[in-house]
Amino acid sequence: EEMRMEEFGKIREQEVFEAITCGEIIKEYENDKPYPSMLIYHFRKLKDTAKPKLADLTGGII
Repeated sequence: EEMRMEEFGKIREQEVFEAITCGEIIKEYENDKPYPSMLIYHFRKLKDTAKPKLADLTGGII
């Protein structure tokens, strides 16, 4: 439910993967049960929608 109301849209699986593989571990919680957990920081790059697409520049001919 909380993800549906996210200010920047849904969090996609690819973004989670990037955060886990490229993010910075802020804090580790080794005593969490049933499994240890951690807080990871990763800056999500927003798509630049202001740039025209190649098809727009070529009149649809690529």
